[in-house]
Amino acid sequence: MEKVIVNYNKAYHALPAIPFESSCKIKEPCNEGKDGKLCEVCLTGFNGYSFPHELPEKLSSFVKIATVMKADEGKKCVSGKLSDGKEHYLMKDCDGVIFFEKGGQKYMLFCELKSSYCSEEIFKAKNQICASYIKVKALMGTLQDFCLQEFMPIGMIFSYGPNPEEKTMNSKKFASGSKSSNFSEKLRLQKKVGIGKETGNCVFAPFEMDEITIYYCEVPNAECSYSVDIGDVLK
Repeated sequence: MEKVIVNYNKAYHALPAIPFESSCKIKEPCNEGKDGKLCEVCLTGFNGYSFPHELPEKLSSFVKIATVMKADEGKKCVSGKLSDGKEHYLMKDCDGVIFFEKGGQKYMLFCELKSSYCSEEIFKAKNQICASYIKVKALMGTLQDFCLQEFMPIGMIFSYGPNPEEKTMNSKKFASGSKSSNFSEKLRLQKKVGIGKETGNCVFAPFEMDEITIYYCEVPNAECSYSVDIGDVLK
């Protein structure tokens, strides 16, 4: 993995991957100083490399440029859409990207922080993680010594537990067959949900997706800053 990181930092030195030992913080800068908002999570118990918070967003810049339609004959410009008018998932970004190795397995970790457990927000977090993975794996594929098959992509969603109102709303949507509620309830109860390659390709078409597992960690007591051992999440 070290060779990959060295090559990445040579090629993309303005957004370097920083090595860390024992712990790594994932932050949501937009939530800093706001009451009742999850600002940061500190993952402990491992070593690895942390990429800049803004990397996924920077990668979305090309997506935005490439999906802007020129205005002509009085038509408005449309940004962030596929040619068929559907939402462009690659416009979504996660809060943290980490590469690490544990138990002989290399991981590409994508983290997202949420301050509520509204089913739509959790479903959005899943899409943010998957979109960031598609963009980062494309970027890393430009480098020598990078072999995608050696890495296992995983996502982690950190959030406060659902309040009574969210529980009621999520239950109603789950009963109605809502896709977002189906995913969020399954994730909350099982703490991890695997998304197969075929399912991912269907959702993110025409982009190539891979099998990925999304883990969930509930942040207790609405703490703005929370610390947890990565081994406790990857159960």
